[in-house]
Amino acid sequence: MRVAVLGPLCKDENIVRGRSRFGIGGVTYYAGQALSSLGADVELFATFGHEPAAWLAGFDPGVLHHIPAPGTITFINEYKENTDQRVQRAIIPPNTIGADDIGALDFDAVILGPLFHDNFEPGVLSNIRPPVALAAQGLMRYLDGATIVWRHPEKIFEFLPRVTYLFVNEEESRFITGKESTRDQHALLKDHGATTVVITQGSKGSVIYDGIAEHVIPAFPHSTLADPTGCGDTYMAAFIFATGFPWNLDQIGRFAAMAATMKLECPGPLRATSSQVLQRLQAARP
Repeated sequence: MRVAVLGPLCKDENIVRGRSRFGIGGVTYYAGQALSSLGADVELFATFGHEPAAWLAGFDPGVLHHIPAPGTITFINEYKENTDQRVQRAIIPPNTIGADDIGALDFDAVILGPLFHDNFEPGVLSNIRPPVALAAQGLMRYLDGATIVWRHPEKIFEFLPRVTYLFVNEEESRFITGKESTRDQHALLKDHGATTVVITQGSKGSVIYDGIAEHVIPAFPHSTLADPTGCGDTYMAAFIFATGFPWNLDQIGRFAAMAATMKLECPGPLRATSSQVLQRLQAARP
């Protein structure tokens, strides 16, 4: 399976229960590395500033196309006892990708991983062949001082007619739609062009809507909690990878959920193979 991932690479400080870890971050990083480890042929189209070569040491994304930016985005992610919740702060130089930066893309799937509202020009989808997956959160992220705030959820509606798989968590979905129930959220997103909507719910699992049925996917228990940053990106990457198999949405969702659990158990991105995820998944079955 050939997958392109588009978006910024950033610098992360992840603080989990008072302990800090520094490294590369961003949807592009976590999804790209997960896809590569699972066995996909990956090409990354990533913005970042001038960084020493050592900054990318240990990152094996396949093919990396560097789109130069004035500087590299920096994130501070702090998790409390409830790791489903985090406080974010950031330093945000411009990191924008336009259609001219990528040309025409013809892959088995393309993932858009914006970190902020201005990371993609409106015409970026014009030369991308579907299926397209979108991690929606970044499109409504703005900076207020050093604090990240959500604004203008309607921006996401502009992308939906060209998006095959929309990925949001339950808080994001409520903010975008103004609806409380996941069914009402999905109905509104579908009305704006969404084909398949995946609403992740952290430790409660996830719900997938395909326009016909609701698929409730459990979260699998973890053996240890190392680093929750990037779990949603890993879920999305594993979900897209699994669409390459002749599986139904329940099977795809369970594979993605197990990959996210395995990522939670280790610092940094997922480095498990698809065989290792399947073995763990089979062992978890009742």
